[in-house]
Amino acid sequence: MIIGKLIGFKDISMWKTIRINFKLCKWKVARKFPIIVSRNVLFNNLKGNAEFRSCITPGIVRIGFNSVQVFDKKLSRTVLNVSREGRMIFMGKCSIGSGSKLGVGGVLTFGDNFTMTAESVVICSKEVKFGENNMVSWNCQIMDTDFHDIISDNSGETLNSPSSIIFGDRVWIGSRATVLKGTILPDDTIVAACSLVTGKYSDSNTVLAGVPAKVIKRYVHRRI
Repeated sequence: MIIGKLIGFKDISMWKTIRINFKLCKWKVARKFPIIVSRNVLFNNLKGNAEFRSCITPGIVRIGFNSVQVFDKKLSRTVLNVSREGRMIFMGKCSIGSGSKLGVGGVLTFGDNFTMTAESVVICSKEVKFGENNMVSWNCQIMDTDFHDIISDNSGETLNSPSSIIFGDRVWIGSRATVLKGTILPDDTIVAACSLVTGKYSDSNTVLAGVPAKVIKRYVHRRI
């Protein structure tokens, strides 16, 4: 019966949908098929786990379906890499668009009603946490690590260890924006296109823009 409900989704891959659910989820959860994926999804690694902290329904998480009109959806593959240490936590509905890339080696949390439109990248080696009603536009890059260590010649310590990225509720990341490790964004933050976001921001209801991003407007919010 559940499979029948899922067949109605255009471009769904039943084999990949079965595989991701039974690889990442416990059996009692997997049999409900909370995750559905399109044909254009590539699994580089599925060794971690996925958790659901909401009512579980078929297709509550959709990977590789929605897109933007300027992208060629047929030639744009979504890539998912969940290492053995990786955990994906879903607080509710989640939609990850075509061509997006997720590298999960830490704890990646999606708040309820999360949307990533297309062709964006999230690299989580420690922790990336999205709040409720977050939206990530296309060609964005979100990374909590620099990948390559920088070592102090004096002390020998690592100067650029991975650092958590935390998003509040109703955050909107504009196209081609970059969010780097250690970033904290409060509720109702709008990040303008092509901005570079790094550091901790304290004021909500603001627009951030520039390289590095600074507050350019206050007392605003995104229409949900």
